[in-house]
Parts: sequence; structure tokens; C-alpha cells
Amino acid sequence: AADTNQPRRFLCRGAAVSQLPPRLRATAAAEAKFSERKSNARALPGSSFAGSEVAGDLQPTSKWEQDEARGRRWPALFPRIPGPLPREGEAAKEKVNFVPQPPEEQRAPRSVKYSSLVALAFIIRPTAVIPWIPLVFRHFWQERKKLNLILHQFLPIGFVTLTLSLIIDRIFFGQWTLVQYNFLKFNVLQNLGTFYGSHPWHWYFSQGFPAVLGTHLPFFIHGCFLAPKRYRILLVTVLWTLLIYSMLSHKEFRFIYPVLPFCMVFCGYSLNHLKTWKKPALSFLFLSNMLLALYTGLVHQRGTLDVMTHIQELCYNNRNKSSASVFIMMPCHSTPYYSHVHYPLPMRFLQCPPDLTGKSQYLDEADIFYLNPLNWLYKEFHNDSTLPTHLIIFSILEEEISAFLIASNYERTAVFFHTHLPEGRTGSHIYVYERK
Repeated sequence: AADTNQPRRFLCRGAAVSQLPPRLRATAAAEAKFSERKSNARALPGSSFAGSEVAGDLQPTSKWEQDEARGRRWPALFPRIPGPLPREGEAAKEKVNFVPQPPEEQRAPRSVKYSSLVALAFIIRPTAVIPWIPLVFRHFWQERKKLNLILHQFLPIGFVTLTLSLIIDRIFFGQWTLVQYNFLKFNVLQNLGTFYGSHPWHWYFSQGFPAVLGTHLPFFIHGCFLAPKRYRILLVTVLWTLLIYSMLSHKEFRFIYPVLPFCMVFCGYSLNHLKTWKKPALSFLFLSNMLLALYTGLVHQRGTLDVMTHIQELCYNNRNKSSASVFIMMPCHSTPYYSHVHYPLPMRFLQCPPDLTGKSQYLDEADIFYLNPLNWLYKEFHNDSTLPTHLIIFSILEEEISAFLIASNYERTAVFFHTHLPEGRTGSHIYVYERK
């Protein structure tokens, strides 16, 4: 009975491990949305929050237009994988922190709160400090009691958060280590992120930022000319963040997600100014972003998740679970791993660690494999006893290794759609082969 229930227990644990991060993201996003709505409502008479605090120099534009703009921004509608939780946390902290300045006598508690959140964001992901540098500098510049701000707020909060980080890392790594410095050393000083790809300096301005904003881009540009001068600090923050990230060779869309809440402020001003064209503009934003969100969330590149569900079911249904093994012959990080299987099933994927030794002409396992997949397989599995029971490949690789599949008695047992737009080493479908 114990053996019968064991797979079920693993499946339940696997579901918890794979589903908990999206729930945490949803909670963080909900809290951030509530904070945004609360801060925006302070400027509107008659709202449930109006009059609770007096808005200061950064008074938001219409709550309705900003909510409409944010709700129609497709990256915000669905979770982003991989690595979404830290980025969602960064954006959430920025949304929570960006609220109208209260009167002087109420500013100290609010200041401590935002400083603590900024420090927490930095500890979790050091790059989170980038968009906050101009905002914190503005706060420091406008503060009358600058020395008091440093001695009684910045230094104590920084000391406490850094100490907690050191203690946690000491427990985890078994030795004293400053993770934030290691992050800086790896990504900036040694610039090892280029191993995973590099782009020209202008990429964020010419491709990255326009792609992330999508159909909101014209409204953002329009709003930049309409927004009051007091909002220039937000535009400076966006430009500052793009410039800093442009200095690094390795660039990704997700790196600039945290500035999107600031961009929506300008989109709100644009929509509020349109008057006659407001409803058509909102309809355009809704349709363009919703269709894109549905396609990318439900159709595009879904195969790598579907195949892991298949592997999870394999663990439960296969009578010979003890002898089953899986080899994922795909580009690195194509699929999740044990978070979606959560069963002691031997699994292997092509390795692609960065070169930490400084070797010239360094090639990782995945690169070597794709130079000559058929030859690599014959060398790697010269003994039939080492062959895995299941192979997972993209459809584009099937023809090239068909001789090995036939000789090793593999048979295709499952096909999963992946994308309508295959490129490079990625195919339109994912094939599962089982050894008979």
C-alpha cells in the first residue's frame, strides 16, 4: 500500500512546488495593484480612499485611465517564466513604494517603509537598486534633515538587511559569503553573462523597450509630452535604467520589466488627453494586448511544459518506474526540471555552464552535441546498458539522429505542439521516444 501511494504523494508535492511560485506572484501583484489603486484614488474626491492622506507633489493622473492602461498591457496579464518571482517582486515593490508624498509630519513612517522595501529588493536581486538610484537621490536632495536621514534611516536599514543576508547565506553555503558582490563580479566585472548571448548597446532602445511596451509605446511617448514637470523624475528613472542596462553586453526583455509601472503613468496621461478617441484607443489596447496575451500564454512555446506533465504521468503510470530514465536533448533550460516532476526519476539534460577558467574557444556540452548530434550519441552511448528509456527532442533534430533512434530501437510515443515560429535549435513540435 505504501508503494502504491508513493507516486501520488510525489505528484502532490510536485504540484505544490510548481504551483506555489505563481501563487506568490499573484499575491505580490495583487498587493501592488491595491497600493497603486489606493494611491491613485487619493486624488479623486468621493473615493473610498480620498481624504485619508493629502497628496503631494507626485499626484497621479486619472485612476481609471491608469488602471485601463495597466490592465491592457499584455506582459502583466500572465506569469513570466523562467525566473519570474524576483522580477515580479521588484515591480511589486516599486508599485507599492510609488505613492503620493504625504505631509511632512507623516513622511517619516512612509520613508522608512519604502527604504526597507528597497533594501529588501536589493538583497533579493542586486539589480533592483538600479531604478531606485535616481528616486532615492531625489528623496535625499529634497530632505531637509539630510544627516538625520542617513544616520537614522539609510544606515540602520542597510545594516540590518545586509546582516540578515549574510547570516542566511552563511547558513546556506556553510561559509561567509557576500552574494551581492559575487553577483556584481560575475555579471559586471567579469561580464560572464555574455556566454548566454550579447546584443549591441542600443538594443534596449531600438528593440527591447519598444517590444516590452508593445502597443502602449505611442501612448507612452505622447504622455511624456503631456505629463507635468513633477513627473520628470519617473521619465529620468526609466531612461537611467535603460542606459545602465545598455552598458552590459548580455540583455534580456525581462531585465526592464520593473520600469513598466512608471511607464503606465505617462500612458494614463495620454489616454486622459484623447477625449473623443479615448474609447477607441482603449479598445485597441484591449484587443491587441489580450490577443497577444492569450496566444503567448496558452499556445506559444507550450510544449516544454506539456512534455513535463507527460513525464510526471509516466512516473505514476509506468510499472517499471525503477528502471525508467529520461534524457532531454534540447537547448539548455528549455524545460523545467524536478519542480514539475518531483519524483526520483533519473533525468539528464545537455549542460551549458559558463566558462569560469578563462579557456579560449570554450564549448559547453550542448554546443559540442549540436556540432554533430549523431556522432555525439554514438560516442556517449557506446554501451546499450547506458541508454535512457526515454529521449525528448525537438522535431528539428529527428531527421539528423534517425539512424541512432532506429539502431537503438527507439519508437516515438508522444508528440507535443510547441510553437508556430520555430528558430535555430528549436522545433515546432516536441517528440518523446521510448526504447522498446
